[in-house]
Amino acid sequence: MENLYYKPSGKAPALALIGSLVLGTVGAVVLAIVYIALQWFIPIIYFNVFITLGFGAGIFYVLNFCFKRWKLRNKGIAILITLLIAI
Repeated sequence: MENLYYKPSGKAPALALIGSLVLGTVGAVVLAIVYIALQWFIPIIYFNVFITLGFGAGIFYVLNFCFKRWKLRNKGIAILITLLIAI
């Protein structure tokens, strides 16, 4: 009965760390360029909220893809990578 629920292993492969940092940085730069372009070309100021939410969701999906693809199972390292990319 002890193995009834999932417990993460806490593993953090080197490929997951490097790949997440590289792909996350590239994704954040591309999303930042799109963010700036949308801010520049859309004159309606109320759309800024949706553009900002889309930017945050885009970074989330890029990093979520990286963490699942390379099987990063350490929650603390995943949060650290997310904070580094977000900054």
